[in-house]
Amino acid sequence: MISVSRMLCDIVSPGDHLRYERKGPPRPIVVWNCTRQCNLSCVHCYATAVHERVPGEMDTAEAKNFITDVAEFGAPVLLFSGGEPIARKDLFELADFAKGKGLRLAMSTNGTLIDREKAREISRIGFAEVGISLDGIGANNDRFRGKEGAFDAALKGIRNCVAEGIRVSMRLTITRFNYQEIPEIFKVMEDEQVQRICLYHLAYSGRGSTIQKEDITHEQTRAVIDTICRHTVDINSLGPCRKDSGLAEDQRRQQFRHQDFRSGQHGERSS
Repeated sequence: MISVSRMLCDIVSPGDHLRYERKGPPRPIVVWNCTRQCNLSCVHCYATAVHERVPGEMDTAEAKNFITDVAEFGAPVLLFSGGEPIARKDLFELADFAKGKGLRLAMSTNGTLIDREKAREISRIGFAEVGISLDGIGANNDRFRGKEGAFDAALKGIRNCVAEGIRVSMRLTITRFNYQEIPEIFKVMEDEQVQRICLYHLAYSGRGSTIQKEDITHEQTRAVIDTICRHTVDINSLGPCRKDSGLAEDQRRQQFRHQDFRSGQHGERSS
């Protein structure tokens, strides 16, 4: 994954030390697909997630043993993914346990199940970041995610997290269906005071393997990279607020100045 904000604007973001500051032998960030169960049916899901819990999924005791192994190995971060991690009834119990083992916690979720109560619990436990996926605007996202209303529900999840002071990142897998909406996605990010955006290539696995023809061309990829770089430089180069302007918009854009934009070779499961 490339930090575009760091590369172009020299913006240092939380977690950058894990990539750029080596102290002792490197240890991997562990992305744990803790369940294949999900409430959505995304067309590009690399995990081929389903609506029901699948046989063989670790129970709570087994999951805690796994977390203990991860901590003892020295992994700095455990990222709960899926499927939809919030579909696990013991998610917060496991997260509390992992936090007690000294692990830095993150979550990758579709955001549609994060009501205010869950957001408070995420904040209480101390997740360093919650990544919420949007793969387009409005109905385009809903078609991609396989459920009407998914865009609005994810937006509510974002707002609930932001209201609780949680660092939120937005995630988007680029295809020919949504690459032209990337400027609008940046606008959503700014309007909702989201602190990071991650844009991924389509992973040809799971259900994603059935839509390879919907990937963007090399020329379109070049245009997308130019768009990402242009928005990154534009937002991070905004000057200081004019103290005498009294403009709420000016103040809001100043809050948004040092945000983090990343591009990676990674796909999305349902969340």
